[in-house]
Amino acid sequence: MRFLFPLLAALAAPFAAALSEADLLGRWSCSTSYPEINAKIDDVRIFNADGTTTSDGTTIFFIRDGLLQYTTHNEETWTLKDGVLRVETVKSTVERAMPPRIQKMLDEKPDVAAFEAKMFGVLRGVKAGDAVSLTVDKADKQQLNMHDERDNPTECTRAEAKPAAKQKKGK
Repeated sequence: MRFLFPLLAALAAPFAAALSEADLLGRWSCSTSYPEINAKIDDVRIFNADGTTTSDGTTIFFIRDGLLQYTTHNEETWTLKDGVLRVETVKSTVERAMPPRIQKMLDEKPDVAAFEAKMFGVLRGVKAGDAVSLTVDKADKQQLNMHDERDNPTECTRAEAKPAAKQKKGK
């Protein structure tokens, strides 16, 4: 399912057409909502000048009994053309990240465990060559707003790398 790709976003419509590949380079903190399936992806994505991107994040499914949580790592390629960002999977990994209370609930409720197994299977089903196209709605150098083919919104803000702690002289 295409909803699995961590997505990007942009902020001001007049600037969307002017968004350049250089504007995307660097680290972004993104959040994508999937209201139809009660899910959300939060990730940190790094766009590289060589057309590659990596992301690390969390996928959450909201269910009546709690939250199903997964950690993800993606390696992808990207292109930007005419206000559309295309992201293609090279490699994707996913791991379960359930808190003990949720794991206990899964052990006790076979119907919820079956649903969780299905969702985990979908997440693990992302394969090389899977791609998503994201339309840039608004953009500037600090924020991105976009949507996918199903109008699922993504909002991103530039995430500056934290400076290294200064070392004291003589230590």
